[in-house]
Amino acid sequence: MFDCRFCFRKLILHRHGLSSFKETEKGLDLRNRSALKVELLQALKDNFIALIVHPPSSTCVAVDPSEAEPVLRYLKEHQLKLSEIWNTHHHWDHTGGNKKLKEETGAFIRCSRHDLTRISDADHGLEHREVFEFASIRFETIAVPGHTLGHIAIFSASERILFTGDTLFSLGCGRIFEGTHQMMFDSLQKLKALPDETLLYCGHEYTEANLDFALQIFPNDRELQSYRDQLKTKLEENGSSLPSQLGLEKKLNPFLRAQDIESFKRYRDLKDQF
Repeated sequence: MFDCRFCFRKLILHRHGLSSFKETEKGLDLRNRSALKVELLQALKDNFIALIVHPPSSTCVAVDPSEAEPVLRYLKEHQLKLSEIWNTHHHWDHTGGNKKLKEETGAFIRCSRHDLTRISDADHGLEHREVFEFASIRFETIAVPGHTLGHIAIFSASERILFTGDTLFSLGCGRIFEGTHQMMFDSLQKLKALPDETLLYCGHEYTEANLDFALQIFPNDRELQSYRDQLKTKLEENGSSLPSQLGLEKKLNPFLRAQDIESFKRYRDLKDQF
């Protein structure tokens, strides 16, 4: 269903949430919002590459480019310059496009300091809580080990946007490959503390399967049951459930609803077998 390698959907960011996305017949409605927007480019089978675009300067950042071609194609079509690449972690399906993109554009690559030796051509290692800027807008690094030891999330408080890679998915969370259950639980608590209006951009479209699992854990949850129709509409109209909103995730996502490490571990172990 999501095997379109070079398609993309245009999604408008607004700090007040999902209801403010707008498209017009002439293109994107940029009124009453910040100077940034996020474009989602579909790649591989179910990956998403997020492009953070600053239209006034015709520059952008690629978050987790799994392959280069969708990005290069978009840059050419929209006459944009790729200034930076941000990798949330070192897995190939989040970094596979780095080398070619850097060769073609000279983009500056940021990743976690832990991953500097694991991501070839990386230029700067980010520390936990390190603040940096794109287009004069501040972004903050949040260390979220669990899926991998060097995993980071990237958050802009002013724009209310969050890029979580494979740590937090819509209605789910990533598998624990290098870290521990406690690490992942603690990482999710950091993200859970962010404002409800925050728009969540993760690395994969897993929401439908995650909803099926959530309903196994909470079979009588009416909000989860009613969300199925909303999700179906999102997928049919946009080809994606993203971005999600953090307030929604706090209500529906089993891994954010887990109140203690024991519950989280039970849910994660069940999901691994789902």
